This record gives sequence, C-alpha cells and structure tokens, in this order.
Amino acid sequence: DYPVDVLPEVEIWVLKSGSASPVTPGLPMTYSLTVHNDGPSDAENVLVTDTLPSEVAFDDADPYPNVSDVNPLVWNLGTLTPGTNREIIITVTVDAGVTAGFTNTVVITTSTPGDDPDNNEDDYPVDVLPEVEIWVLKSGSASPVTPGEVMTYSLTVHNDGPSDAADVIVTDTLPAEVAFDSADPYPNVSDVNPLVWNLGTLTPGESRYILITVTVNADVTASFTNTVVITTSTPGDDPGDNEDDHPADATPRADLGIVKSGDPDPVTLGALLTYTLRVTNYGPGAAENVRVTDTLPAEVAYVGAQPAHTYTPPDTVVWALGALSPGETRDLTLTVRVHTWATQTFTNVATLGSDTPDDDPDNDEDDEPTTPLAPGIDVIKTVTPSVAVPNAPFTYTIRVANVGQVALDPLMLTDTLPPDFNYVVGSGIPVDPDVVAEPLLTWLDLGRLAPGDSLTVSFAVTATPGITGIHVNLVTATGDTPGGPITDTDDVPITIDEPALRVDKRLVGWDRERDVLTFTIAISNVGPVTLDVIPLMDDYDYQFLACKHATPAPDEVIPNPGLLRWHDLTESPGGFGQNLPPGAQFEVTTVFSVVADITRTVNTASVTGARDVDDNPANDDEDEEIVINIPTAIALRYLRAARREDGILLEWAMLMERDIYAFELHRAAQDQFDQARQTGFQASRGSGAEYAYLDKDVGLEPRYWYWVTALDNEAGRTRYGPVSVTGAMDAQWERVYLPLILRQSQ
Repeated sequence: DYPVDVLPEVEIWVLKSGSASPVTPGLPMTYSLTVHNDGPSDAENVLVTDTLPSEVAFDDADPYPNVSDVNPLVWNLGTLTPGTNREIIITVTVDAGVTAGFTNTVVITTSTPGDDPDNNEDDYPVDVLPEVEIWVLKSGSASPVTPGEVMTYSLTVHNDGPSDAADVIVTDTLPAEVAFDSADPYPNVSDVNPLVWNLGTLTPGESRYILITVTVNADVTASFTNTVVITTSTPGDDPGDNEDDHPADATPRADLGIVKSGDPDPVTLGALLTYTLRVTNYGPGAAENVRVTDTLPAEVAYVGAQPAHTYTPPDTVVWALGALSPGETRDLTLTVRVHTWATQTFTNVATLGSDTPDDDPDNDEDDEPTTPLAPGIDVIKTVTPSVAVPNAPFTYTIRVANVGQVALDPLMLTDTLPPDFNYVVGSGIPVDPDVVAEPLLTWLDLGRLAPGDSLTVSFAVTATPGITGIHVNLVTATGDTPGGPITDTDDVPITIDEPALRVDKRLVGWDRERDVLTFTIAISNVGPVTLDVIPLMDDYDYQFLACKHATPAPDEVIPNPGLLRWHDLTESPGGFGQNLPPGAQFEVTTVFSVVADITRTVNTASVTGARDVDDNPANDDEDEEIVINIPTAIALRYLRAARREDGILLEWAMLMERDIYAFELHRAAQDQFDQARQTGFQASRGSGAEYAYLDKDVGLEPRYWYWVTALDNEAGRTRYGPVSVTGAMDAQWERVYLPLILRQSQ
C-alpha cells in the first residue's frame, strides 16, 4: 500500500456592489455581496462579516444574518463546494442628515487552509446628494377683522424630505396696517419688520409652527395682506410653494352697551320709580346715529324723562343721541308711577341701536326687574318613587314657599287623592291632616309663613290592588293676606304598575368535538319593584339531550321526560342568594350532552309564580330555543348483539377514541333507556380497538335492548344505541349503522 496525507486547498473571494452613487439621504439603498469558492477543495465554515457605516441603518437582508444582525452583520455560509456562489442582498436606509460620502466594507474567512486572503475583502463607496421639499402655509384671523383689535397669523413650515433641510429661514413681511405685538416662538434673527426666524434643520416629515400676534391700526378702512417666504441651503427644493399670504378685510365697528337700574326697589304700590340708563361706546370706532328705546311695562305709567326725548303713549320712550365717540358715555333718566294693582315683579326693557356695526350685540339691551311689595305663594308637589306597585307605600312631598313680600297667615293645604288611593294614617310630617275624608285631605292651619320662608309637608299613600296606569294627584295651597287669600296649585303623576319579569333563553355554545350544547337563561326584572320569589323550570327533550350540569345547580333534575327545576332563584343553594332589583338580571347557564342527532328539538325555560317583596304576583313568562341540525360526533364503527347458549354477546368498535377512558353497558327489556340498568363496564384500549362483552345474566325475555356509553376525561358521557336482540337461540346478528363524521383540525 501507499499512504498519503491530504492538504485541502481553496481560493475564496468576495465582490461587493450597491445602489448607484450618489444616494439620497433619508431613502433606502441596497448592497449586493457575491461570495465564491474557486476550489479545488471545499471551503468550510465560510464567515461573511459586513460592517455597516454609521451613515446607514440596517433594515433587512436576504438571507437574514444567522450569526449576528447587530452591526457588524455576520453570516455563517457553512461549506462552499468548488465553483459555488452565494449571494447576499442587504437593505439599509441612509440617515436623513448625511451630507458626505461613505463606504461599506465586507470581509470573508474560511477554516479551510490554503486560501489567499488578498481577495477576501471588498468595499463599496458612495457619494450623497441631499434632496428636500419644504413648503409654508399661512392662515390668520377670520376676515373681516376689526380696526383697533388684535389678530393673529399662523405659519406652518414643513419638510417633505427625504433629506434634512438645513438653514431654514422664515421671513414674514407685516403690512403697514398692523403693529407687531408678539410671536411664539419669538423671531431669533430680526423682530423689526420684516420678521425673520432661522429654524435651523428640519428633518423629513417635521413641521414647525409660528403664531404671530398683531394689532390692527384703529384707522384702517381697507383690506391688507401679509406675506411669508421660506428658504433652505439644502439643494433640490422646489421654490413654487415657498411663499404664502393671508389677505384680510377691515370693517369699522363700535361696541355699544347699556346698563339700566331702578330706584327704589322694592317699591311701594302707587309711588314714583326712577330708572337710570347709562349708554357707553366701548369702541374701537365711533358710533353713528345712536338711538335708545325704552318700553314701559303695564304695571307703571309715564311721568317724565331727561334729556330731550319723544314719548309715544302708552309705553314707548325714545332718545336720539346722535354720534358717540370711542369711550364716550351718556346718562338718561326716566320717571314712572307704579299702579296700585301691581302684585307681581315687573320688568322694564331698554334697547339701543346705531348705524355702525356692533361687535357685541349681547350688551345692546338691558332690563330692570322691580318688585312691588305684593303677596306671592308657590307650591311644588313631588312623589317618590315615580313608579309604584299596589300595597307598597309611596310618599308625596309638598313644598309651599312665600314668594311675596307679606306674610301668609294662616296657611292651608287641600290635597285631592286619585280614586282607590289610601292615606297611611300617622305618616304625615309635620302632622297628619286635620280632616281625612278621602279623596280629600285637609290641613286647616299650618301656621304663619313669613316672606321668603317655606314649609314642607309629606305623607304616605298606598294604591288598592288591581289599580294600574297613570294617576294624578292635585294639591291646593291657600294663604290669607291683608288683601285677601291667594292660592297656587300643583299636580304630580304617578304610575302604578304590576311587578314584571322577562325570560330570554339563548343557545350560546356548541362544542362539536364533545357534543356539548350550552344555553343561557336570562331572567330580567322589567318592573318597578324588587322580586322576592322566582321559580324557574327548564324543559328539554331527553331523547336528544342529557343534562351535564347547570349554574346555579337546580333543585331538581328529572332526566325523563327532561326537566330542570329551581324552586326559587333568590335563595341559596339552588339560586343566587339575593333578591332581583328593578333593571337587574339573573343569568342561569345549562350545559347538555347531545345523545342523538338533532333534526329539530325545542328547549323551553319558564317562570311561573314569581312574587315581589310586597307579595304582589308577577307575570308568568317563558322563552323557547329551537335547536336544529345538530349531529353527534359519532366515532363508532359498529355495534351488534347476538344470542348465544351462554348469554348475549355484545360487540362494538370505535373508529376513534378522543379522551375516552371507559365504556358502560346498559340493558333493558324495552326500547327505553330510562328503564335500562348497567350490566357491564370496560376500560378503553384506544382508537381502532374492538370490544366484546358476554352478558350471561339474561332470562327468556322475547327481546333485549343494549346501549354503550363512552366516558371521557372531562366527565362527558356519549351514548350509542340501542341495538336489540331476540331471546330465541337462533337469533341473527343485528347491526346499527351510524353516520361517520370526521372533523379536520384547522
């Protein structure tokens, strides 16, 4: 033999290229790497290390770095056979603020000896050419503006990129019609017109905002325009949107105001009353042809006025004041006599007008109420609650106020109850009525009620059972005064209603794999009073469904014919342990196993015999949920039975057993599962297994029926069958063919 050693030899090299130079700051670019092995041997553990320049940010690579995606980027390409190329594409984004060229370098290595390292490194330099698009938008106070008042200009300066915009200069030339007040931010180059800001650098997508506040000269009468211009030292900008302006019209205005007072107040009936009117021009302009009109109330009669004016009977006084310069004030007086029959507060109104537009018309009118020393009474009646039920007390509250200037002595109340309303003796506060002659309740003397004072009377009432609907209660308050009695009335409605509930049943869940249906039964109190007794029944078809559990647990479970019963949902256990207030809801959850294919079945929940806390009966209600087309997830291959000399042989096989741990076997002498008894039990042996059970404990019944029930790990029970067999020894096999439903997992 002739032994030899092996000395591998390789020659690997790398070539780097990229996006065409120059590149644009703020935009993406790519680098392309080609790694090649010229051989003649395999190059093992080929590492590619690409050190990105600081001027770019890594976005993505194809293939993605499998050693390090943090700069430098590192790939382990494994083994390259002779003549093999590997390509890598790297995507980066050039920093928007880059202004000078930069270079990217890649280095490759291999653990295989013999490589010439001179061509294991390559770089790719690029130049940069920034590009920006800046624009300015100018807006201002709504036109027209008012001479002598403040207005604002708003500037928005924006860089659409993709590169940074350097040395952004904003120059705003104010028109001669305004005076500069302030700006935010304040001009950092010049605050003498034109205003100049150096905003420095705007990054791509960045906006800067400037708010300029000026005062319009008081003598301005024509429109004017403000113009702004922006520039940048960064090339590539389109100057077409670097200028904007905001024109404004000017309208002279004068804010007139009037203030009116009266003396004396309160006033004695039949006495003189003097009104003083002060008219002021708050500017900023002069007001031309100023007029004041005073309309007298019916409770007074005209006596005289100053200065010169015109009086048009019976109630109009007009002053023509001519022109008022800014800041000027005029005082006017008007004297009247109060009629002796005036009993209520009366109001005098004065308005002013001018040929000059008014900025603030809200102060162009003023009124002066005057109170005569007259009697007044006010009664307000309320009821709590506003909706009640028979037999339950509810409370009326009556508040009587002396709104006049004289005492009411004595004060009397008369309350008229609706038919079939009953006064609760002893409930009156501060006292019971002096006379109770239903429907009338009368308080003959509640004492003296001084001006400004009030008195509250309350009492309880019940409604006779059977009375429903809206019923109105009326009260009359009477107060004696030196001028005679005065009265006031008020009424309040109350709704008498019966306790009421609503049942709402819904199918909310179908577990197809476990053949489980979930229902909710919502019992809602839609009446005005708390429910104290709520019996519930849930009726289902036992041929299709078998109850697994319910929350809360029912007091009774009757599998055949299929009934769940809760004696009272307000109790505990077997309920929620609390009463059901108005607007609230109990929600019962029931869970059923599907024991047979459902084409159509009806599940009905009903409440009968509910009562409120005052022992009033509530309505009976029920709701049904119709369930259609619910197949069972049968995984049974066959189920068969045959008579033998030593008993009856039952055989079955499952196509699949999902979480099944055992089987129960039941036998009956008739086709009714509720008559069956358990005859056997077998542990599961897994999907595809075949089972056999010999039932030796049989007599000479003419026919037997058998069921097989699969038990799962979550306490589920799935019943199959029945299959029947005759009692005769020559009985033939009998098979049940069941549909196979396969579910494909998602």
